[in-house]
Amino acid sequence: MSKFSRQQDQSPTTELRKLRLLMCYTISFLIAGTSLVLAVNANDSTIFKPAVLYILTGVLVTLGARYFVVQREIRFSFTIIHIAFLAYLFVGGFSLLNAMNFRLGLEALAQFLCYFVIFVTMAAMTREETGIHFSSTFIIISTLACLIGLAQSFLTIPSITFLVSEQRQTISTFGNATYFAGFLILMLPLLSSQSIQRKKLSIRNILLCGLILATVALLIRTEARSAWAGIVVGGSLFILLVGKRKSRRRVLVIALGVVIVFTAVFHNIIFTRLNSLLELNSSSSVARRFYFYGGAWKAFLNSPIIGNGIGNFVAFLPKFRSPEYWMVRAEDIVPHAHNEFLEILSETGVAGFLCFLVIIVSYFIACWGVIRNNQDSPHLELYGYACSIVAILVDNIASLNLRTTPVAVVFWVILGLSVPHLPLKSYSIAIKLRPGLRRLNWILPLMMGLFLLWYIPYIADRYQAEKKLLEGIIARWQSQLDVSIGSFKEALMLDPNIPEARLYLAADLVQNARYKEALDHDRMLLQTYPYYPKARIVLAICSFELGDTSGAMNAIRQELEIGNSPQALYYASYFASRIGDTTLEYQYLISLFKQNLRSGIPDYAVEGLRQLDPLLNPQTYTSEMKALLSELQQNFSTHIEILTEIIECYQHLGLLPEARAALDQTFSLHPSDQAIMERLRKLRSALNPDQHHEAH
Repeated sequence: MSKFSRQQDQSPTTELRKLRLLMCYTISFLIAGTSLVLAVNANDSTIFKPAVLYILTGVLVTLGARYFVVQREIRFSFTIIHIAFLAYLFVGGFSLLNAMNFRLGLEALAQFLCYFVIFVTMAAMTREETGIHFSSTFIIISTLACLIGLAQSFLTIPSITFLVSEQRQTISTFGNATYFAGFLILMLPLLSSQSIQRKKLSIRNILLCGLILATVALLIRTEARSAWAGIVVGGSLFILLVGKRKSRRRVLVIALGVVIVFTAVFHNIIFTRLNSLLELNSSSSVARRFYFYGGAWKAFLNSPIIGNGIGNFVAFLPKFRSPEYWMVRAEDIVPHAHNEFLEILSETGVAGFLCFLVIIVSYFIACWGVIRNNQDSPHLELYGYACSIVAILVDNIASLNLRTTPVAVVFWVILGLSVPHLPLKSYSIAIKLRPGLRRLNWILPLMMGLFLLWYIPYIADRYQAEKKLLEGIIARWQSQLDVSIGSFKEALMLDPNIPEARLYLAADLVQNARYKEALDHDRMLLQTYPYYPKARIVLAICSFELGDTSGAMNAIRQELEIGNSPQALYYASYFASRIGDTTLEYQYLISLFKQNLRSGIPDYAVEGLRQLDPLLNPQTYTSEMKALLSELQQNFSTHIEILTEIIECYQHLGLLPEARAALDQTFSLHPSDQAIMERLRKLRSALNPDQHHEAH
């Protein structure tokens, strides 16, 4: 055979190797892009991360299609994990039959389809192809992320996101300290497995140990308690696994030393965060999470088989969450359950949960087989992978990190990297490509090009919309309504699917008495988010002002089923007052004050007392109101405006001794507001006419 003939025979094999290498590099860039790319001066600094995922996954699919064409057949192997993951995608699609917001479901499915492509690609690679390559990828990306995090933490560089608390500035490029913590706990076992693979001390190992120490320091500074729990479990498991050989026992001593040193250095952060966890006060993050968990569980019970729609948690949670969630100052809008397992149950039901469970259980059973049968020659890389998976699963019992793009990408990459190490039963499929199907060689690149022509302008508009949303929020806080209205309108012109912009715009239009325009925006919001908190308050106000009294009362009653906050109760009482139903008005006001007392939140108490005042006289409501006013006086004993209104209520009820005592209490607080001081002087004159006459 001639030399030319041999080169011809070898060329397909050479191209296949190049394509596999290109796919490895694409996934490395995908990890780097989703971890390090961010948006500045925008309400959502992570907006480009899903874009990187979609674009580079498209490149990966195009390379894979080229690979099959060169190979002249579609040939691949799959395991039970592949089957379970594919089944999860089908269940997710089927769950959209119950979805309130179909667009959110399609976006979630698209992301999981990308993760599936990433997992399948990684699982198809050999250990030799991926081992060194991805070890370097993880080290480089971790180093860059940690350097940015260290700069933010210790060089007091201004935060790259908006309104991050001073105590939690350690966010690197992840947009949130909790998200960064999720990434760090995935990296720590991987970096640790790399650091102990070589026994000899080298500059590489010294630098790697420095990176591990920096990662631990940053993880502590994120103050993410669930991530701490995850790394304690995952790290302890890693130490147990590598400690089975005597040559690795030093790891335990080193780990204990690191724990002691870091506990001493960061004891204030550690003990403050752990103490707040144990306090379990009504406004703690733990108390807020119970409302998410309870809502997720009720949603699951509502549709236990296929759930309420993948990606739809933010849309359906308000329907199932307790209407008293606001009492613990929980967020109105909650995109995720802060518990991966409950979120899967609520979104995709038992069917989706079983698919996810099969993936995880199959993985750990296979890992256990390797550990049990290879005690004398440990697979350090696999140990690192498995402990990373354990750590992130523990973290996601109380966090949402697996729903963030960079953490999810690394999670599925690690699962794919583990497959070549595991004794999983595999099945193979080989489909010969007909000459016509080889058109994939140019059809998919063409489709990818068309996708980019549409998607890049789309994501550019979304970024501009997020910038306008941020501008509108800032202007709204500064009471510049004309500016905020303009910014929100621009945001919605660029991206009509921003619910916050729609609600804020409607609320601002209400303040400008532009009720018809506000009503149109509010109805558009409720079409896609039927249970959006506060939206029905805006609907009720607009309906009432436009003459639809029954529609307004119906809307406010529906809002009270979603959240019985003082704001909703106050507007309910206001509408009852406007239609002349004093009995209903009184009932709503009493409910408002009781909610103030139960929650310790004084919202709308002043307005409510002011509205109650004309309803009071010595012949009506005396005994009930005396007790209620006394309790309000006691619970809000330092709130001057509330006390001032209580004095007038006592006066109208004829409870003059109580009014004088409340007046003395209010004066003892030394009010500085001149308008309130003038009211108090007039009240003193009315309550103590003799003293006032003698003074003159």
